[in-house]
Amino acid sequence: SSSAIFAAIAAGDTAALQRLVRTADAQHVNAITSINKSVQVVYTPLIRAAEAGDVDAVAILLAHPDINVNRPPGVPPLVLQTLAPYLCVDSVVALLVQDLPISVDSANPSRLVDNPDHSFYSWMIFLDPELKVPDDVSKLAVIQRILDLELFAQVPRTHVVRRLMAAPDEHGRPAIDAADADVRAFLTNQLYFLGRYELLLDAPPVHVSATSVVVLAYDHGMYAQMFEEEAEGDANDGYLLDLNGFCNCLRALAPLRATDDFIKSQADYDRECYHRQRLDLNFVLGLVPSPAELPDDFAQTMSQLPLSHLSHINMAEYANLVVMPAADRSLEDIFLKERPSEA
Repeated sequence: SSSAIFAAIAAGDTAALQRLVRTADAQHVNAITSINKSVQVVYTPLIRAAEAGDVDAVAILLAHPDINVNRPPGVPPLVLQTLAPYLCVDSVVALLVQDLPISVDSANPSRLVDNPDHSFYSWMIFLDPELKVPDDVSKLAVIQRILDLELFAQVPRTHVVRRLMAAPDEHGRPAIDAADADVRAFLTNQLYFLGRYELLLDAPPVHVSATSVVVLAYDHGMYAQMFEEEAEGDANDGYLLDLNGFCNCLRALAPLRATDDFIKSQADYDRECYHRQRLDLNFVLGLVPSPAELPDDFAQTMSQLPLSHLSHINMAEYANLVVMPAADRSLEDIFLKERPSEA
């Protein structure tokens, strides 16, 4: 019965609670009781366990398939607001999953839909810096676990991120507006290839051949990399910008428009880098700073790259990356369209 569930929570008897919840229906695990605390306060078993800081009881209740994480009428705080300061990453994830603003289409698991059971803005409240979590729990780790859910396995990562960033709060404001700078940067970087390159995938590739694929991109990480590499420079050697001056430049300069050249052969990649580093930059585009080391899962990331124009190409085979500034036109364009004379 619901009274037995409340009694087991009050006594801290997790074994008894486990037995009761195993056979309880939705009505009993979501029952409501009132406790007089100067005023009448309404509780569900989950809220009661959360307020008591009983992590084991909370985990048992969350495991019930019919548990309701939303507050019943008359309960001021959302369950998450009471619960968050006491939980580990796994438990926070389990709680958020119950009230995410998005889900997947049951008929098409690669398509996102609004979650019909979402109504109490747990995701938006979680992003709010005012919501505190334990010192050993990182909000970024929780977000990463949400993005890695098996539920979203067939949905492009960028689609999930965009929907979570845009999910409205109770006042219609995008959830990302409430997040702190670290969370905003983390989610935004999830939209970029290697956390840095905003590939212009709606446009046709600049070049496609058996040896390489070249696509346009905006490089959102090059300036920061340059500063890190040059920050120790001496003003006497021509280094005239301090950190404040550099930040002012960033505000004035748009992200670098670049070409990402994905090369199949390691030998071709080595040759490309070798020659471009030795050519006159007044006549030939050189290389721009790019990641010194590619992540271990680079090939897997490449295989998932959504280049809709290249459905016939396995991008995992093009696992070498060269980055250059984007030119207004290629030598082929000049030859075909401007018809330069041999003179």
